[in-house]
Amino acid sequence: MSVEQVKKINMNFVFLNQICLLASYGQNDFSHLGFDEHKVQRLLSMSPQELERFAGALGETFLRIDITPLDRVFSGVTLLPDICKAFLEYGASNRAMKDILNISFSTSTRWRRHVVVNPKFKQRTLPADSYQPVWDLLMKLSNPYKPQPEELIRIADECQVSIGAIWCDILEEVNNHGKK
Repeated sequence: MSVEQVKKINMNFVFLNQICLLASYGQNDFSHLGFDEHKVQRLLSMSPQELERFAGALGETFLRIDITPLDRVFSGVTLLPDICKAFLEYGASNRAMKDILNISFSTSTRWRRHVVVNPKFKQRTLPADSYQPVWDLLMKLSNPYKPQPEELIRIADECQVSIGAIWCDILEEVNNHGKK
């Protein structure tokens, strides 16, 4: 193969060829990539030339691949515990992450870049009409001033307010005696 031929290799062909190679070695589940068994079998039935033409027909657009795990490794986020991810998704502040989960500010900041937060969980203070419902739910807990992470997630979800707002407006004051 000449250098010019190598430069013209379609990335879709490389990707599809890799799927065929893995399937021929016994890996059968490619559903996480959007390939059901029927699609994989169609690819396997193609000759290398047919596969290359098929990939070329897809155009210049590279097939969508979720590179989030690769991005996490490159940025040092190799293990994001589920509870931390959920806390961040519900708008936990760095202070809440530190005080409740003992996660450093720098780690929280780094992880935050890899979590999508719904805009309704981005508020940093409780809306006036949410304060009493949050307070009532907290008071029903066995330890209302030191709730478990799962309990805070449930309250944030039920009241549609951020964990950061709950922590800032209610719990931080109680737990740190007003010292921030």
